[in-house]
Amino acid sequence: MSLNSKLIVCGTVSSQPVRAVIWPCLIKGIEIALAAPADIIGYMKSPDYRKLNPMGKIPTINDNGFILYEMPAILGYLCDKHHWNDLYPVDLVARVQINQYLYTHQTLTRIATRKLMGPHVAAPFGGAGDEEGAVDPTEREMINTALKMPDMLARGQRMVAQ
Repeated sequence: MSLNSKLIVCGTVSSQPVRAVIWPCLIKGIEIALAAPADIIGYMKSPDYRKLNPMGKIPTINDNGFILYEMPAILGYLCDKHHWNDLYPVDLVARVQINQYLYTHQTLTRIATRKLMGPHVAAPFGGAGDEEGAVDPTEREMINTALKMPDMLARGQRMVAQ
């Protein structure tokens, strides 16, 4: 695999996991091509896409023939491949704290998206949406914690150790 070949990212920029993959590539100067069919939902359900990603979710990357899906796995792969040790340190404790953030952030972002945006975005397009629309106090606390995490990381604070 050439380090200079264009990375293909399948997804849409309206997706938080897709943006999470695109942002470090843009920051680090990695050339990407966004593959975002007009009917992304239909494409994700198609047999062709399911051959690439049996989960039928986005993002999926194609790195010169190497196919990988799931945002945290993609980010770890890109950091290891390009030696982005400033983003994904070699130190085990620091690395697993970042992994913990990635997995927690993904979970909390999904809760926030489903609860806050579902009734406005998914339901009008025939999606499930959240009929109640209410966020219970535990979920609200989890969402607020997730929203604070990027600022904590920017200040050099570690979520678990502090």
